[in-house]
Parts: sequence; structure tokens; C-alpha cells
Amino acid sequence: MDNLSNYTVDIAGAVYSYAEKKNDVVLKGKVNYKRGALANMTPGEIISAANTVQAEAKKVPAADLVKEGISADDLKAYDEMVVISEL
Repeated sequence: MDNLSNYTVDIAGAVYSYAEKKNDVVLKGKVNYKRGALANMTPGEIISAANTVQAEAKKVPAADLVKEGISADDLKAYDEMVVISEL
């Protein structure tokens, strides 16, 4: 669950940064997950947060995520991690 939490924070941070540049308050609210908050969540809550972050990240143009330090390979690894965590 630690790897999923770490990836969630990284991906959420990139999407949050994108949302901030676009002045998208709704998106910022959906992906505003910090390491400390995830540390206090149950495994089910972490998976739920990861699903939200994953869904929102898929809506962001790949080029914009790359600008935030998230590559297509990073997203693919995250997608796989979320799927595995749900099993």
C-alpha cells in the first residue's frame, strides 16, 4: 500500500499543479491528497483516492503531465498498481 500511496501523491501533485495553472478549483479539490493524509487512511480509502486521482489524471493532456514530471510510463505503472491493489 506504501507504493500506491507514494504514486498517488506524485500523480495527484502533478494534476493539482496542472489544475492550478488552469485555475480549475474543482479539479484541485478532487486531487488534493498529501502524504500525511494518505498515511492516516485505511487501505480502502487509499484505493478510492487512487481511483479518483487515476481518473482525473487520464483527463489531463499527456504533454501537460510530462511538464509536471509524469511520463506516459509513470501513468501506465500507476494504472497497473491501482488495478493490482483492487484485487
